[in-house]
Amino acid sequence: MGTITLRKLTRADGVEIKITIEAEEIDYRDQFDDPRDVAIIADRLARGEVEAWCCVTVEARWNGLKGYAHLGGCSLEAAVGTASREPLYTPLACAQEHGMLDEALDDLNATLASMATTIAPLVTATATAG
Repeated sequence: MGTITLRKLTRADGVEIKITIEAEEIDYRDQFDDPRDVAIIADRLARGEVEAWCCVTVEARWNGLKGYAHLGGCSLEAAVGTASREPLYTPLACAQEHGMLDEALDDLNATLASMATTIAPLVTATATAG
């Protein structure tokens, strides 16, 4: 038995999705044409809003295996502490808009396929009584 054929995992298989944000290292001042945008980001960062200029990472996890998608240079809406107004552009909205959930799942599937190729020489077929 030389190859193992796998179907692709889906979220229905119990794949867990985790979305995190971190401060972006790239200088935001070089990324905007309008000085008003730069001022808004600077003000938000001064208030401690990491979401103002950040990186979004999506992690897809299944049975100890992980796949990732990463996007930098994001400016998200800060969380609003009232029930009457939801944030306009959340980490989840960013991840969905940029296809990051599927990208992380694809990366997880690629990891799983690589592992299957690696272990294929170790797998032996056994006959079952029918």
